[in-house]
Amino acid sequence: MPKRYTFFIVIGAVVLLTACQSHSLKTGQTLFQENCANCHGVYAEGDGPASVDIGLPIPDLRYLRQSNAGIFPADLVYQVIDGQSDDVTHFPRRMPVWGYEFSVREGDDDSAVRHAKEKIQALTDYIQSIQQPE
Repeated sequence: MPKRYTFFIVIGAVVLLTACQSHSLKTGQTLFQENCANCHGVYAEGDGPASVDIGLPIPDLRYLRQSNAGIFPADLVYQVIDGQSDDVTHFPRRMPVWGYEFSVREGDDDSAVRHAKEKIQALTDYIQSIQQPE
């Protein structure tokens, strides 16, 4: 294969990966605004309109990396969103079990479960993207 074709294939792959990542972050941001901002706030500061009614502190999601020795706890964030983990910040759990909620909304079959996992990953990626510097 001529070198210039290889170059264009590599450039095309980079563009495609960048577009997919941007789409994932945008999707995560949209999902956050639609499903999480009511409690966590538009900017994830823990000050959404429903936070007053809950009567418990809502975590500021922008500092998860900072409060975890500089490492974003992606697995824990995914598990809390999905409902696999009742992290102490959500005791008693007032947060919806989004793994269940997302899959039921789409029909609760294998495809719906797969889409729910993709949404939870997009939310996790978005929350990671808004982490504030230390």
